[in-house]
Amino acid sequence: MPWFVKRGKEVEVPEVVGKTLQEAERILSESKLSYHVESRIYDPLIPEGFIARQIPVPGIRVKEWKRMSLVISSGPQLVKVPDLAGARLEQAERLVNLTGLKIGQVLWIYSDTIPQGDVVASHPTSGEQLGLGRQIDLIVSKGRAKVRFSMPSLLGLSIGEAKMLIETKALVLGEVKAIDTEGVEEDVVLLQGPQPGEFVEEGDTVELGISSPSEKP
Repeated sequence: MPWFVKRGKEVEVPEVVGKTLQEAERILSESKLSYHVESRIYDPLIPEGFIARQIPVPGIRVKEWKRMSLVISSGPQLVKVPDLAGARLEQAERLVNLTGLKIGQVLWIYSDTIPQGDVVASHPTSGEQLGLGRQIDLIVSKGRAKVRFSMPSLLGLSIGEAKMLIETKALVLGEVKAIDTEGVEEDVVLLQGPQPGEFVEEGDTVELGISSPSEKP
């Protein structure tokens, strides 16, 4: 029996990650190595059909014709973009996360038909396939655009007439204060805020001061 064991020739393991299987086969053959395909995995960075992993790793030395283990990429895992139109923004965010996607930019626009906070559209659109973890941009309604206009005068109107005009202009009646007065009919508007002529928007609050004749002793 010989007192030593003859070792085979050694070669350096080349880098084949990111190569096609055909390219990897050629490189390994030139380096006097063999291979087998161990498995396929989803990989968001490496295209389908390219080598995603290799064992042993590049740079180490092994015996000639050692069998390498290769893992081939199936590309990114694809999921369908869910139908988000008409959903509340909070619901859309939950659904997107459950699908394995992420919310990207959110653009707010005015809409006369879609309630505030509802999703108008998404990009990419419903049904398109995206890689797991990709982003979806949303367009969300701000509701109907508020109209800006000059505050009408309510002075001299009865409280009933003033309320009707406030509602017609889509304003909101706020605090109504009684003002002690003499010689003035009851419940007539004497003060208002905002003042006549000031610019206001739909939904703004209007406060009034109305006449309240003092009781004679």
